[in-house]
Amino acid sequence: MTRPDRPALLPRQCRRLLLCLGLTLTPLLLPWAPGSAPPGFAAQADDGDGDGGASGDGSGGVGSSGDGGGDAPMQQQQGDAAFRELIAAGLGPAQLAELQRRGYVLLDQRPNALLGGSVALLRMPLRALLSDAPAELRALDGQVLADRNHHYRSSSNSKTRSAAALHQHQPPPHRLIAWPGQCAAAAPTIGLIDTRVDTGHASLQGAAIRLLALPPRQADNKRQASDPAHGTAVAGLLVGQTPELRGLLPRARLLAVDAFHRGRLGDERMDAWDLVAALDLLAAQGARVINMSFAGAPNELLEQALERVHRRQIVTVAAVGNRGPRAVPQYPAAYEGVIGVTAISEGREVYHRAGRGDHVDLAAPGVDLPTADADGAIDTRSGTSFAAPFVTAAAAATLMHRRGQSPAAVQRLLLSQAQDLGEPGHDPVYGHGLLQMNPQQRPCGA
Repeated sequence: MTRPDRPALLPRQCRRLLLCLGLTLTPLLLPWAPGSAPPGFAAQADDGDGDGGASGDGSGGVGSSGDGGGDAPMQQQQGDAAFRELIAAGLGPAQLAELQRRGYVLLDQRPNALLGGSVALLRMPLRALLSDAPAELRALDGQVLADRNHHYRSSSNSKTRSAAALHQHQPPPHRLIAWPGQCAAAAPTIGLIDTRVDTGHASLQGAAIRLLALPPRQADNKRQASDPAHGTAVAGLLVGQTPELRGLLPRARLLAVDAFHRGRLGDERMDAWDLVAALDLLAAQGARVINMSFAGAPNELLEQALERVHRRQIVTVAAVGNRGPRAVPQYPAAYEGVIGVTAISEGREVYHRAGRGDHVDLAAPGVDLPTADADGAIDTRSGTSFAAPFVTAAAAATLMHRRGQSPAAVQRLLLSQAQDLGEPGHDPVYGHGLLQMNPQQRPCGA
């Protein structure tokens, strides 16, 4: 008998069904990946910190090659993405009309020469959360590319020192890679996808930096601008102009695309929609090498865009990320043809938060580096973000003499010149070893 003051209990089968639905929907409704921290609480990609990780001791976070870094094993996951958003290439008017009939909403559409036409930004219906929405789009036509609108992150902390102390106590990291002095006069064209760059920073006065803007967004056009700290730091390593911060290629022409924005929790993020647009823009503007100091999840449109960038003889370099030594491979560094870069200290020890795996190609200086800070100061920073520009500069220098070389040929040359570190041969910690420039190869056209 049911008491009048107590509602009747649901049948056992109904309770089980509701429990299953709750367990299924909860991770799908979160705007970040299951098993990962919410945006702004843990770096999903290269976090470039200079504080020694979680210890806060300012040591630069150096660990031996056997250091586990305290990270729990991470499983392959979809990566965090914009809630209910998909991106797709190859959709014609008929396919778009059919998707709209099924409840999809076209938020925006941009031309993209790399991907053969245009890329659509779509909002999926709620019922698609319980299915494989990208597969539903691909099923419309065998030529359609579709994936979630994944986020890629790049956040950093720093330990400030005076410019005089930096100049006095830290030998130039250029020495570690035998960087040739004649490259100071070389002027290759380099592409940079990052946060915005503060061209008014003292170390960048006189640098040939061209700021490129992405096509305006019809959807979510009230985004907050990105913080210039990370992009300015990376730009300074490439084209810095002052004695305290002399870039690797101070005469280079830097094409800088600000593809990031500030998220709701103050984190710096870029979505795949803007990333493929940035690649298309840099390819059209004549970049010979593209630096990508960020990391995140695999994405079908990103993979295809990079393949087509490589067909245009453009070299791509990416940070392997700082999610820890047991993290799953991060992208775009883990894609075929992209040179994946880890960070090491002056003592040739790997940065303890750097990712590891078969996708690690080269090691470069990336611990306690002097870098430009957005407030006009010079700080020390650590992370694979800041190692990638060394390999980007090396690839650009190589192309100055070996014009017309394929990205694969440039990569093979740089790997063959590397100084082996760690286990003999290629290993998951240092890759093929420390980047080294060989004067006999006449870098920078010497």
